[in-house]
Amino acid sequence: MSGWLARNALYLREHADATGCSVMVPDGKEPVLLGLAMLGAVAAGDLPDTKQRWR
Repeated sequence: MSGWLARNALYLREHADATGCSVMVPDGKEPVLLGLAMLGAVAAGDLPDTKQRWR
């Protein structure tokens, strides 16, 4: 979960209850941009995969 909805504890709890899934909220401010950068680095051949730990 990311974006503004990730800041709403009620939404997170209700979403988790309704789906029966765990809801994970990343620590970073821009998780979507980080994910895009990771995939771009793998696609460019700079990294072998996305399993490396990112900060």
